[in-house]
Amino acid sequence: MYLVTQRFERISGLAAAALCCLVAGCGGGAPGSSVTPPLPGANTSAALEEVPERTAAGLQVFPLPIKGVPRWVIADGSTVWYDAQTSVGSVTKKGVVTAYPRGGFAGGASSYGNPAIGPDGNIWFVGQIGASTLGTSFIGHTTSAGGVVQFPISTPVPGPGYADPCLGGIAAGSDGALWFTNGCAGYIGRITTSGTVTATYTTPATCGNVGAIVEGPDHNLWFTSACGLGRIVPATGAITEFPIGGGIPYQIVVSAYHDLWFAYTIPPGAPNLYPTTGLGRITIAGTVKTYPLLQSFVGGESIQGIAAGPDDDIWFTVATYDALYAITQSGGSGPQVTVNASPSGLVSVSDKNIWFADPEASAIDSYTF
Repeated sequence: MYLVTQRFERISGLAAAALCCLVAGCGGGAPGSSVTPPLPGANTSAALEEVPERTAAGLQVFPLPIKGVPRWVIADGSTVWYDAQTSVGSVTKKGVVTAYPRGGFAGGASSYGNPAIGPDGNIWFVGQIGASTLGTSFIGHTTSAGGVVQFPISTPVPGPGYADPCLGGIAAGSDGALWFTNGCAGYIGRITTSGTVTATYTTPATCGNVGAIVEGPDHNLWFTSACGLGRIVPATGAITEFPIGGGIPYQIVVSAYHDLWFAYTIPPGAPNLYPTTGLGRITIAGTVKTYPLLQSFVGGESIQGIAAGPDDDIWFTVATYDALYAITQSGGSGPQVTVNASPSGLVSVSDKNIWFADPEASAIDSYTF
């Protein structure tokens, strides 16, 4: 396999769109419009704040050399790594884009979950070839020679109604291995850097759909499931569950304050016609606080990505909306930035910027504070 490298230094000429007010009744843009919707606030116990106005004047767009649909980004120092189905690659702060073509499996492009920087310095990712219920699942990583190595992972055919890829995410552990989730088989797995699965730990049968996973500030692995959040101790495989009080979490990140934040959804049901989406935080002791978003996103669009920002706020993106949003550590309304894109996964790096995946443009974008 070969690397494809390209350099871009094009600064987007996007004009700033007017930011809407936070009052529940103010006019927000519909999905797909060029007007930023109102910023979702915290729960009713938190006072709404005036949103600091920011524009997309500091936006840079870096198209991918190999066209794909990027969804996830992670940071390694000042370098941003992305997973774009057809390739895995990196973008430096100077705009050098390097792509590692995926291959080794017949059947075309793969689906994917959140990638991770492995203890070996390679970028590790999960994926699947074919339909989510019948495809071939695999774990892969980049190599220093510019290739991609992929290891098949056995997964059973899930039950009716399960439509997600079987492998939901991967994270580096403090034990020198990588840990991954298998929603179809209902377990947390451990894989060495040589590609050997050395252990699997079954999650409770009632808590299927294990998804995102991350190493927590306590050096344990934290993950999402249909029951809430879970924690697994690498040394013993002991699993502890933490209900979130309603809703299903599906993304989780570590904040700058020695705790974790997660995105969750509540399926529709009377009197709500659409799913409810929200953010929450959990301490390493297991204390949970959730912040349902205001009814700004009337179509029930879900949160696509969350990240701890350079300003200590938690930043997030919402499906079909052209903005970056933030919530403060206390659950209040943070700033919002119109970017005239449909951002997905995002991350903050050492250059104090927010970097995010831009699926519609097949690009990785950067916003400068």
